[in-house]
Amino acid sequence: MADIKVKADGQKFKFRVCGLVKNGDKVLVQKIMNNPFYCLPGGHVELGEDTKKAVNREITEEIGNPIKNEELFAIIENFFDGTEDEQYHELGFYYKAELQNAIEPKDYVVVENDKGVEKRLEYKWVDKKSIEGIDFRPVVLKPLLFEESKKVEHFIINTRKNK
Repeated sequence: MADIKVKADGQKFKFRVCGLVKNGDKVLVQKIMNNPFYCLPGGHVELGEDTKKAVNREITEEIGNPIKNEELFAIIENFFDGTEDEQYHELGFYYKAELQNAIEPKDYVVVENDKGVEKRLEYKWVDKKSIEGIDFRPVVLKPLLFEESKKVEHFIINTRKNK
């Protein structure tokens, strides 16, 4: 299947899903390849795929553990500058993801084959205090990661230099 992403005229659009995986008071975060920041595990939605199926597929691919329950907690429209003068428009659906099988809260690294491209994924478990000391994006999610709210939040973030 084809990922929903478009590149045109120095701009990129990405349609993503991410899963909030918890173990007690800790949350699993991920650093992808050479990115300087952490985010929630996830990936692109594929053409013809709904976001619930996409988050289950992505979490299963990356963590090796399917989701038994998912609950949408945030939608983020994110506009930002890339490292090579490209402007990004990212639409993200963020789900609380309860895994079918419990996993040990230990840090680890995996190499994922993502449609023929090898990607190094670094996983780290963080609590409410330790997440403050790392670069986590999108930053608006930090306070929501440890809440038990049933409300779905919607954010529009624009950090582009040329808005």
